[in-house]
Amino acid sequence: MIGRVKPTKLVRTRAILIRANPSGSESVPGLKRSDDEAKALIVNIQDQIKAGNSFAEMARQHSEISCAAGDGDIGILYEGRQGMDTAILNTALPLNSGEISPNPVKTYNGYFLVQAISTNEKHASDEDAAYAEAIAIYQEQKAQSLIPEAIIDLIKKSKVVYYVHS
Repeated sequence: MIGRVKPTKLVRTRAILIRANPSGSESVPGLKRSDDEAKALIVNIQDQIKAGNSFAEMARQHSEISCAAGDGDIGILYEGRQGMDTAILNTALPLNSGEISPNPVKTYNGYFLVQAISTNEKHASDEDAAYAEAIAIYQEQKAQSLIPEAIIDLIKKSKVVYYVHS
């Protein structure tokens, strides 16, 4: 089944997330930042990056993403990665190595920017093992979704004749 999985683009990504509570409520205990305040902060961070500040350093100082390393590294992303916000995937996957999302993107709990650190086509040799592991996980996940389709194809190709006995 894994042989039927088509190759996909993989992107190792950093992210900066600035959280906001919907309508200024306090759904996240202790967080009182409004949507407008979060958007203003992420735009300010974006301006600092455009002025030459390091994305990784801005992530260390500001990012509120829980699954990221200190420099905002959220790992290798690929189509359909489980447990990852769809907005982040859709923003990160078209990027090439070194590119940063051109505008802040709104997600359900705030605003974010992403940076492509590397891709499966262009990455340092010390990332080979991480990309190989990510490809294996992607192929396994994708293969699971192809099983029903493969069964239907086999049924269509088979020449099963059903006889009813009385």
